[in-house]
Amino acid sequence: MNGLYYGYGGTVDMFLLLIGFFITLIAQIKVKSAYSKYSREEARGDLSGCEVARKILDSADLKDIHIVEVPGELTDHYDPRNKVVRLSTKVFHDSSIASVAVAAHECGHAIQDKENYTFMRIRASLVPMVNFVNKFGYIATIIGLIAGIFDILVCGIVMILATLLFQLVTLPVEFDASKRAKKKIDELSKEIINLNTSNSTNEAKTSSYKMNIAELDKQIKEQQQELLDMTSLVEKINARKQIILERKKYEVDDVVLHNSLINLNKEIGVSLLALMAALKKSELVTPAIS
Repeated sequence: MNGLYYGYGGTVDMFLLLIGFFITLIAQIKVKSAYSKYSREEARGDLSGCEVARKILDSADLKDIHIVEVPGELTDHYDPRNKVVRLSTKVFHDSSIASVAVAAHECGHAIQDKENYTFMRIRASLVPMVNFVNKFGYIATIIGLIAGIFDILVCGIVMILATLLFQLVTLPVEFDASKRAKKKIDELSKEIINLNTSNSTNEAKTSSYKMNIAELDKQIKEQQQELLDMTSLVEKINARKQIILERKKYEVDDVVLHNSLINLNKEIGVSLLALMAALKKSELVTPAIS
């Protein structure tokens, strides 16, 4: 019972289980491939997954629903117990088609919860158990393959197939959530496009303002340089003027000195004439006395 050989019937059963396992694996690969493809394409509106989710929830009168970021890839889900939409890091921040679609889909579940969608509530109650079974199923499958224990291998594959069955049964819930999300996106598309147009207009205006400010700054700098040049010229003129005034002052002093010397010469000449006249007079008087 511990080997992998179970005869013909066991081999057929094993083959069928492996087919189911690979179908599940292929489905998951396709989901990740589609997500990866549309993660590289930007959605219209340039809004992140978080922003789109907030708009959808607000438009559905679900303002009390919180949106939080969680680690991992494709770990997005709606938590009906805590009334929280949990978005993976990339979906939360990215504005790609994939991020917007995933965020909107999770909001679709929130709308189902608000409207008491029966199948959604049944699914929500089973999700924790199914997630545990799915993880344990992969672990059991790997252990069974490595250890060669058929019972554990079969148990793991059965768990994975049970998860696949659960997903198939709850597909209507997923389709309904996507349908509700698409309806909300259609309603909000005009607003999002207008917002994008407004953002583009604002960006264009901002760019124009920046160009005008740059041009104005350039003109101010040119005027400042002209003012500096004029100030330098005025300083040179003032310096030249001061030199001229100093020279004129010296010229005035020279004229005054020259005139003073002329007057002094005149006074000296008059004094000499008076002295000579006095001497001549004394010469004439002297003989008469002798």
